[in-house]
Amino acid sequence: RLESIESRLTEIVAARDRASGEGTDVAQIRCLNDKVSGIQGYFRLASEAQTALEAASNDLEDARHQYSMIVIASGRVSNLANEASQCSTDILTFTGPTNLQATVDDRIPDDTDQTSDLAATDTLDRLTDDDGAPLPEATPFQ
Repeated sequence: RLESIESRLTEIVAARDRASGEGTDVAQIRCLNDKVSGIQGYFRLASEAQTALEAASNDLEDARHQYSMIVIASGRVSNLANEASQCSTDILTFTGPTNLQATVDDRIPDDTDQTSDLAATDTLDRLTDDDGAPLPEATPFQ
């Protein structure tokens, strides 16, 4: 499992270095850096657990614990490696002007404002609703 973690780390470091050399977007490089940092941490954890596992030959409980640490670290590294492959696909690059065409239905009138005959103050100063019932002094939300 350590070899698998190390090979994924090597692959992602190489991808980051290629991206840096190609003048890739800073956000993509930062994304890859984050994944490399995480994988390096899990690699250290798995390496220490491997050493402790070898030393715990007489302690079955400790050996299980150390093995679990290695398995968990390997799984997390796998997730981070998958996320690293998404770093390059998440970055969108503007490549030129956009051409947009819109068609407006001719049946839609130019002026769709239905309240043009009512002044705003007439509407706001009313003390009754449309049915003639008095308006409350405050809304339930006040």
